[in-house]
Amino acid sequence: MIARLYRVFEARISAIEARFDPDAAEDAERDTRVLAALARTLDILLALDRKAQADGGEAAHGHRPDIDTLRQDLADRLDRLARRARPG
Repeated sequence: MIARLYRVFEARISAIEARFDPDAAEDAERDTRVLAALARTLDILLALDRKAQADGGEAAHGHRPDIDTLRQDLADRLDRLARRARPG
């Protein structure tokens, strides 16, 4: 189930990246809220993954996810969106 939630998380970020329009202020506000919620969701998923592994189960990715790598990936994606939003 955790792996499925990771896939949904990834799909939501990819959808925002695909339709991102820096000139649409209303969409930008909504996307900002969604991205903030997704960042919180990532923390929850990572905690669930760690708990599953600690309880003797296997992590969602077949190995323990590297939180620093996942956070860096999210930060990189947000940076790309921010650069697209900047004029010039």
